Amino acid sequence: MVLDLPYFKSTQVTCVECLSGRQTRSAIPKHSTWRATRRLELIHSDICGPITPTSSSGKRYFLSFIDDYSRKAWVYLLTNKSDAFERFKEFKIMVEKETNEHICCLRTDRGGEYTSNDFNIFCRENGIKRHMTTTYTPQQNGVAERKNRTVMNMVRTMLVVKNMPRSFWPETVLWTFHVLNRCPTLSVKNMTPQQAWNGIKPSLSHFRIWGCIAHAHVNKVHIDKLDKRSIKCIFLGISEGTKGYRLYDVDAKKVIISKDVVFEERKKWDWDTTIQTQIAEEELQWEDADELRDDEDIEASEEEGGELEAAEEEAISPHVTQQAHGRTHRAPTWMDDYVSGEELPKGCKRIGVKWIFKTKKDETGKIVKHKSRLVAKGYSQKEGIDFNEVFAPVARLDTKDVYVDQPPGYVQAGEEHLVYKLHKDLYGLKQAPRAWFSKIEAHFLKEGFKRCDSEQTLFTKGKPGEGIIMVSLYVDDLIYTGDDHTLLEEFKHSMMRDFEMSDLGYMSYFLGIETLQKEGGIFICQRKYAEEVLERFGMSECNSVQCPIVPGTQVNKDAEGILVDDTYYKQMVGSLMYLTATRPDLVFAVSLLSRYMARPTEMHLQIAKRILRYLRGTTELGIYYQRGEENKELRCYTDSDYAGDKDDRKSTSGYVFLLSSGAVAWCSKKQPIATLSSTEAEFIAAAICACQAIWMKRILAEIGYVQDKCTLIHCDNNSTIKLSRNPVMHGRSKHIDVRFHFLRNLTKEKVISLIFCGTTDQIVDIMTKPFKVDTFLKLRGALRMCEASEIS
Repeated sequence: MVLDLPYFKSTQVTCVECLSGRQTRSAIPKHSTWRATRRLELIHSDICGPITPTSSSGKRYFLSFIDDYSRKAWVYLLTNKSDAFERFKEFKIMVEKETNEHICCLRTDRGGEYTSNDFNIFCRENGIKRHMTTTYTPQQNGVAERKNRTVMNMVRTMLVVKNMPRSFWPETVLWTFHVLNRCPTLSVKNMTPQQAWNGIKPSLSHFRIWGCIAHAHVNKVHIDKLDKRSIKCIFLGISEGTKGYRLYDVDAKKVIISKDVVFEERKKWDWDTTIQTQIAEEELQWEDADELRDDEDIEASEEEGGELEAAEEEAISPHVTQQAHGRTHRAPTWMDDYVSGEELPKGCKRIGVKWIFKTKKDETGKIVKHKSRLVAKGYSQKEGIDFNEVFAPVARLDTKDVYVDQPPGYVQAGEEHLVYKLHKDLYGLKQAPRAWFSKIEAHFLKEGFKRCDSEQTLFTKGKPGEGIIMVSLYVDDLIYTGDDHTLLEEFKHSMMRDFEMSDLGYMSYFLGIETLQKEGGIFICQRKYAEEVLERFGMSECNSVQCPIVPGTQVNKDAEGILVDDTYYKQMVGSLMYLTATRPDLVFAVSLLSRYMARPTEMHLQIAKRILRYLRGTTELGIYYQRGEENKELRCYTDSDYAGDKDDRKSTSGYVFLLSSGAVAWCSKKQPIATLSSTEAEFIAAAICACQAIWMKRILAEIGYVQDKCTLIHCDNNSTIKLSRNPVMHGRSKHIDVRFHFLRNLTKEKVISLIFCGTTDQIVDIMTKPFKVDTFLKLRGALRMCEASEIS
C-alpha cells in the first residue's frame, strides 16, 4: 500500500542536551531515487559566477538548464543574475515549441534570481511546479551543480593547454556545453544527451581541438589578384544559425564565420609574441554575425549550454599583463621612459593628476572596453611659465620641466613627498595636443605621406589609379582608406610598430557615427547616439512627430517668457548639434534654437522637445552614398530666408553640397549683417557657398579627384545670378561690396557659376525655413536620407 512506513518498537526518549552538543547533518543520498520519464518533466538550473575577467560586453555569469530525462543542457551568458528570468522565458518558449510538450517542474536553489515575484508569478501562471533546495544544501540541486563543476574544470584546462587569454572564457564555456551534449554519460545509457533529446545520433565530424590554429579561406570578392587566399585564425567553436566555424582573426581583432577552413590542431597561437608586437590593450569585436548552425547536428540548443545563441555575439578582450609601449621592449622599466621620481625643486610648482574612467561601447551599445587614463590638471598651468606654444602648426614646441603628483593608488610607500618629473607630455597638459600632433605628423612625413594644404589633419600617400592611401586624424583616433592593399597593410604595421594602437578592422563606428558598407555604397547614421540623447533627456518613450518645427511657429527672444534652466537647455541643444554631423534635416531647427542659449525660456524648451519627438521616430535615419562614376561631380545649392529672424531681421543662409548622390556638406547660419532685399540676402548666401565650394574643390584635388569643370551653384533668385555676372545693381549694394567683388571674380574666372534653380527643385530650402510635412519629407529625401532597411 505504502512505502517507508516506520516500524515502531518502543518509545525512544530524545536527549535535548545531547543533540545540542552532538547533532550532525542528515545523510544525503548519493543517487536520486526518482528520474523523469519524458522530456521537460523536470528541468535543473543553476548560475555559475561571477567569473573574472568580465567579458567586454559585461558578461560575468553563465546560466544552465538541464533536462532530467535526456541530460541535455543549454547555456546562456549573463551580465547580471537578474537576467535569469528573461533567459528562462526564452528557454521555455524554445524547448516547448521544439518538443510540443510543457515544462512541468523547475529545480533550483533559493537564489534571489529564482525567487523574485515576477519569476514566481510566471511559474504559477504557466503551471510550472517549483522544487527549491533547502538553505545551505546545494546537494539537493546536484545535477546542475555537478554540471557547472564539470564545465569549469574543462574551461580552465582548455585555456591553459592553448595558452589562451582568460577573457575567452565565454567561447570556451559555449564549446564545452556543445561537446558535453554529444558525449556519453552514465545517466543516459547507450546514448548521448543529444540523441536522448531528439532521437538522432549526432555527428562529430565538425569536432576540432578548441583554440587550435585555423586557416580560413578569403572570399575572392574582397581581395585582389595578388592578395593572400587565407588568413590565420584561432578556432573558437561552431557558428549559430550558419553552417560554419567560429574563428578569431587576431589581426582584424574580430570573430569571423567560415566553412572553408584548414586546421592545425596540434598548434596553438603564440600570444606572447603577438602581445609584444601587436596587441596593446585592445578589445576584440564581433563581425556582423548570423551565427550558428543550420543542421541537426549543430542546432541552437547545445548540451550543457547548447544554446550558443546565448553568446549574443559578445566582444572578447584579451587581458594581458605585459604590453608594448611604443618601441620600448623593457617592460619591467617602461615607466622610467615617462617619469622619474624627484624632490620638487625650489621655485617650481607641482601639478595635480587624476584618473579618468570611461566605458567605451560600439554601435549596438555593447561594451567594447573599460578604459582608464591618467591626466594632468592642466588648468592650473600658466602661459609663459609652464608652457609656451600649445597649438601653432609650424611653431617650435618649447616646454618647461613639468612636475606632477604621484597617481592616486600608486603612491610609493615611504616616498610620499616625491613628485614625478615628466619626460614626455601627459594628457591634460596645455602643451599635450601640440606635442601629440607634432609626433604623429613627423611619423606620417617619415613614412612618405603628404599633409593636405587645405586640411591639416588629412594625410595622403600615392595617387589614384597608381595606389593611394588617405588617413584622417581626429586627436588620437584615425581612419584610413585607399585602393592599394599593400599600402594599407604597410601603414597598419608601421602604426602598430611605433604606437600603442589597435586595428579595429573595417570601420563600423567612429566618434558616434555608424557606417554600413555595402557593395553599392556606404550608409552613415547616428542611431545609437540618437537613442542615448533621447534617454538622457527622458524622451525615449515620447510620441513621435513627422517634422522638427511646425510651419508658422514664431521663434524670438520671448522677453516676457518664463525662464528655464539654461544649463539643461544648452545640454539639449549641444547634444542635438552633434547629431547634425549626419542629420541635415535637423540643421535649421537646431541652428534656430542655438540663438537663444543665453536666455532660454519655456517656449524655446518646448521647441527643443519637439525636435526630440521628431528624433524619436527617425533614430534610424542616415545618408546613403551610392557608388557610381556618374556621381563624382560636386553639386551645390544655396538659398536664404530673407529677414527671417524676428528679433533683428537678419536673414538665414543655407547651402548643401552633394557628391555620390548624397549630401556631404551643409550649413544653416544667420547672416552677420542685415540686408535690404532678398537679392542681397541671396547674394551673401551665395558668397558663403562659394567659399565652401573652393575649399571642397581643393580637398578633392589633393586626394586625386580634380573637379575640372566650373562648379555650378544652384540659386532660385535671378537677380542674384545677374549681379554675380555684371554690376547692374552695384549702385544699390555697396554695403556688400567685398562679397560682390569676391563672387564676381570667381564667376569671371569660371571657378564657380550661379545657375537658376526653380523653387520646387531647391533642396536647400530645408536649411532656411520650416515646411509642412509633405514638403519637408520630399526635401529630406532629395538629400538621399533614408533608413538602412530601405537600401537594396
